Amino acid sequence: MNLSYLGNEKVPFKGAFFLCALLLFQCLGCRSVGYFHQAAMGQWQIERSKKPIQELKQAPNTSNELKAKFETIQEIRRFAFWNLSLPAEDAYDSYVALDRDYVVWNVTACPEFSMDPYRWWYPFLGKLKYRGYFDPEEAHQYAQNLKNKGYDVAVEGVVAYSTLGWFRDPVFDTFLDWSDVAIAELLFHELSHRKVFLSGKTDWNEAFAVVTARASVRAWLKSQSLDEELKAYEAEVDLEETFIGLILETKQALETLYASFDSDSKENPNSPEYKRRETEKITLKQSVFDGFRKRFEQAKQENPSLQVYDGWMSRPLNNARLSAVDTYYQWVPMFEDLHKKYANDWKGFFEAVKALDEDASLKDS
Repeated sequence: MNLSYLGNEKVPFKGAFFLCALLLFQCLGCRSVGYFHQAAMGQWQIERSKKPIQELKQAPNTSNELKAKFETIQEIRRFAFWNLSLPAEDAYDSYVALDRDYVVWNVTACPEFSMDPYRWWYPFLGKLKYRGYFDPEEAHQYAQNLKNKGYDVAVEGVVAYSTLGWFRDPVFDTFLDWSDVAIAELLFHELSHRKVFLSGKTDWNEAFAVVTARASVRAWLKSQSLDEELKAYEAEVDLEETFIGLILETKQALETLYASFDSDSKENPNSPEYKRRETEKITLKQSVFDGFRKRFEQAKQENPSLQVYDGWMSRPLNNARLSAVDTYYQWVPMFEDLHKKYANDWKGFFEAVKALDEDASLKDS
């Protein structure tokens, strides 16, 4: 999830949603059959829309610009497979033109006074912190239902996702207007999910993919001696970390505030004091978000480049939006430390990540 592209609201999520049409047949008896039906139909539509990239490269009506993008993507695939031990041999060799900004829309939710996100259960995948829809109207309708129940809710567009090897993931037109470096980071991120997926551990999976994608981009640029591009990428990552730091700082402040509310649950909900306190909670919560906006504006004065996040900041802030970002970055330091231990030993790094699933001393929050 490269938030530096959020300035124009083009790239809210990189790969936070995993679909498999077979899920439908695993849940025919459950109340979520309608949800899994739309997931299966959405995936089926993608499967039938795929066009082989090799054929498109040779087609006379394919633009030179698109052919160049395809060639770059094929180079990224080869590098991922031969240099990084990522499973690129059966992915990103086809193209799907959706003619829309996003492939799916993810719904995330948190209680009004909690940063602990709602979790949805999926066959094979365990509990994940998001629920994806191919139809934005369905996503917003579901989000509204959660909001009516008192949840803070966020709906974010997703430009790509991984099916974890169930299908040959295609290239979508949703990200072809990105720079080559941004495309490479996205593909490395999604291929990471195909390589290692820890059931039910959303935070670990996303942080692992973030770390793997960043390290992969660095290796890819170094292999081509693209020093200036590497320098620019490092600056982009630093900028992203600055903004993420503001978000995580705000999340921590909210967690501390909400912890101070715990004793209120013992009060009578019908008492005037309880109602007064509920109003005060809302005010205190809003003050934390106001403080976040103020710190962001101050940070922009020191680093004007942060204005690329103005689009993200212009939308209403709530627990769910911050929690969605935290899902990607909470465990990044842990995976960065682990990656450093293995340096260029990618196979060793991936095996070490798999072993984390059995380490009882660690817990995915």
